[in-house]
Amino acid sequence: MARRRRKKKSAIQRMVTQLKQEGVIQEGQFIIDPPGETKMSEMILALVAPYKSMADTRPAFQNMVSCACLAWNIANLPKHTQQQELNDAVRLMPSSYDEFYEDAIAIISALMKRKERLFPHDKRLIYDYKITETKDQFHLSVVSAMTTKPSK
Repeated sequence: MARRRRKKKSAIQRMVTQLKQEGVIQEGQFIIDPPGETKMSEMILALVAPYKSMADTRPAFQNMVSCACLAWNIANLPKHTQQQELNDAVRLMPSSYDEFYEDAIAIISALMKRKERLFPHDKRLIYDYKITETKDQFHLSVVSAMTTKPSK
């Protein structure tokens, strides 16, 4: 009797399962790859495209993606709260970043402006991301939730 192979879960499916187990999200809150919507990972990579050459190591790529995800979420908040949220978020970074506070504010602010220019109508919020590495590149998977119904 032949055994059926189980289909391996994607990185997104594994992250959603973990977030559900941790109580961060609820059942039915996520649709993986909604039809007609651009993948969030593609948009984050487009957001950081001008800076990609500076992220040639995994830690550098991780930092770049972290800043981009933070910028994305803050850019989707009401305008009058964005600066305070940005300041608070940067203050929460590890103390080793203290000397780079002003630089972090400038970088994330630039990414927020770029997000608004490239994707002004996309209001999805990013919950988590995962970076995997192949021989010659990094792969990004992003879990996000829509704050409104998907466009058709």
